Amino acid sequence: MDNQKLLTVDQVAEILQVSRTTVYRRIRAGVLPAVKLGHRQVRIRQEDLEAYIEAHRIGKEPAEETEEVKE
Repeated sequence: MDNQKLLTVDQVAEILQVSRTTVYRRIRAGVLPAVKLGHRQVRIRQEDLEAYIEAHRIGKEPAEETEEVKE
C-alpha cells in the first residue's frame, strides 16, 4: 500500500458523528470503500473517507463556468 493512513470503524464513526452500525451499513452498501484485514478487521483509507465526505456535501459550490470559445 502507498502509506495511506487507515482508520478504524470507530474512528470513522466518530468523525462522521454516526454509529458504528451506520458505518458498516455504508460499507456493505458499497458507498464507503473499506479494506478487510484478516478475518474481522475492517479499515477505511483516510483518502476514501475524505472523498466520501466531499461527495456527500450539501450546498456544493458549482463548478466554475468556462467561457465559450466562438469561432
